Amino acid sequence: MTTQSWVWQEGQAKVTTPRGTATLAISHPDAGIGFASSNTAAWSILQCFPLPQHSLQLEEAYVREQDLIVRFRQSEEDKFGFQLNHRLLPTDNQLLLGLELWVSIQTNELDVEPKMRIQCDAPQGTQWEIWNHGQVVGDDQIEQADSGPAAILGWASDSTLVWLIEHSDQGNCELIAAGENATAEQRGVELFGHFMEKGVIRRARMRAYLCPDRPSPSQMRDWYLEFAASPLPLTA
Repeated sequence: MTTQSWVWQEGQAKVTTPRGTATLAISHPDAGIGFASSNTAAWSILQCFPLPQHSLQLEEAYVREQDLIVRFRQSEEDKFGFQLNHRLLPTDNQLLLGLELWVSIQTNELDVEPKMRIQCDAPQGTQWEIWNHGQVVGDDQIEQADSGPAAILGWASDSTLVWLIEHSDQGNCELIAAGENATAEQRGVELFGHFMEKGVIRRARMRAYLCPDRPSPSQMRDWYLEFAASPLPLTA
């Protein structure tokens, strides 16, 4: 397993893995991380849409080892500021890309209900599945009252997305773009959305694994448990 580092290039951050190239536009979190490979169709993962609409005034952006930290200030027209930490995970020839996203929001307002929509755009024809915590860990008897998705799985013809929500954040994570249109190219979740006071910081994290093949349930369980046991980013 090897871990690459982000490389700055004309307002973008890039990383080349053994199986392709990932690109992130620093000032456009809604574009997400694009992944291109000669052997797979294009994905755009972990797109971030602050709600209500945000001016996206960049406060700072920097790289620290495998972390790319981008912070957007709260301007006079915004209800909150937010920070995104994109951490590269170790990859090998069996994994196209591994990423961890840490979302942090804070407000100077007295009474707001900010949200962050996270979305992935898949190749045409991708089939989606939603797994809860019990399904991922292999115990369907675990009670799942008032809990959001644990894993969002996208099966494309030549690649697979395994999108994991950290267990403690699932209660504040609502699935969107689901239901009858199960083969749509987009899937997303909304984070937070509750009353938030001045000075309070809310955080959530998730991981995304792009694979050339469909991973086994045991592999997804291992990734999920490893994620739950992993340390928080230094910026938390």
